[in-house]
Amino acid sequence: MDPKRFTVHMLVCFFGMGSWIAINGVWVELPILVIKSPEQWNLPSTLAITTQLANISPLLVTLVQIFRPKMYNRNLVIYSVLTVGLLSTLLLIFLCDKTAHVGGREISLALYILYFALACVDCTSSVTFLPFTVELENSFLTTFFIGEGLSGVFPSVVALLQGAGKTYCVEESTVNVSRNQSTNAKHSVYEEPRFSEKVFFGFVFLMMMLCSISFVLLNTLSFAKQCRVCWSDNSNNLNEKRRKLRIRGKEEKVKESSKKTDLESSKFIKADQQKPPSSGVPSLNSRSFFYLLCLVLWANIVTNGVLPSISSYTCIPYGQTAYHFAITLGNLANPLACFLAMFVTTRHYQGIGCLSFLGTAFGIYLFYLALQSPCPLLVNTFAGPFIMVLSFIAVVAVLSYVKVTIGQIFRERGSKQSLLIYGAVVQLGSFLGALTMFLLLQCSNYFEGGDICTTACH
Repeated sequence: MDPKRFTVHMLVCFFGMGSWIAINGVWVELPILVIKSPEQWNLPSTLAITTQLANISPLLVTLVQIFRPKMYNRNLVIYSVLTVGLLSTLLLIFLCDKTAHVGGREISLALYILYFALACVDCTSSVTFLPFTVELENSFLTTFFIGEGLSGVFPSVVALLQGAGKTYCVEESTVNVSRNQSTNAKHSVYEEPRFSEKVFFGFVFLMMMLCSISFVLLNTLSFAKQCRVCWSDNSNNLNEKRRKLRIRGKEEKVKESSKKTDLESSKFIKADQQKPPSSGVPSLNSRSFFYLLCLVLWANIVTNGVLPSISSYTCIPYGQTAYHFAITLGNLANPLACFLAMFVTTRHYQGIGCLSFLGTAFGIYLFYLALQSPCPLLVNTFAGPFIMVLSFIAVVAVLSYVKVTIGQIFRERGSKQSLLIYGAVVQLGSFLGALTMFLLLQCSNYFEGGDICTTACH
């Protein structure tokens, strides 16, 4: 490969890595943040609903593109998004553990504000980064998606190297001199991991910096611009050829139809409409389309709404290490499942339904563990955390594979609006799941937290 083209591929990959690096970074750091935050076990559900509220940002960008296209400057928006991302990750290094009293309660106010800003950055990247990359040659689009997948891999690997830290129980004696009595009380002491969350967020900041520099170079390097110009020229030539072919085809149809009677013409048109696509791929009927949309909706309710919100109640009773592995390996399973879907594919609707059922079964097990918190099934055994971590990985991997597979089907067999509807349903499912669990956790007592030192499970 030409060194200049290789350089452009690397820049596009680094640019893609910045698309979801911030949100993925915060989520894999949850096992440490939950221990230190005043919200404790309720922190994941609050962050989950914050992520969904951040979708207002890409919505506004999309509306400007539709109703005020002349006002929209994509590169300016991307530069603004990257600037907000850089400032937010930089501030997160110093303010991630700062709290404030609001309404008589201590909350992680700085974390919420900065996480909302980062969520806006990552959500907006879906409607800004990808359209920019599409202007490059097709091979660079694949490179961008590889970088987007690595945005989930790298934070998980760094989190695994960081470790989870350990929680110890310390017993202290308190002596009442007036009554000549002593009482013993246990409390937990947290031991820091190999490096702190501040160092971890420093890594996230460097990744955002690398993404920003890559975007600047893609817009300034002459050989990077040539990749866009060459693609644009080829695209114009291709469109011109297609236009001429369409005109020629219309002329031939007019000549042919003029030789036939009205009845024969109507039969011809009807028969032509019933022909399968030239690619030989059967089209997607409305019933199958609705069925697959329901699977997409449910998969996102589970993976993006329910499970992230209750992850602390599901995992912490089994220990800090189990929580750490469940979150990091689960986050790692998502891009790996998407990568697998590129080579191992299925187009059988029944098979996709069976995979959805399998992923749901793992999800139900994890939900049951959360309901049993702080003393879930097999809590004081080796098998308990092992099965929990495997279930967490399985539900993310299986349902991620289902979502990617359905997306491929919509692209191959659906209409022009299929992927647009698919994206809307993804966001709807994520929002419904996060909102439902947030309300349940805030307004009910179905889920109970505990303490490793004071909670006795038999």
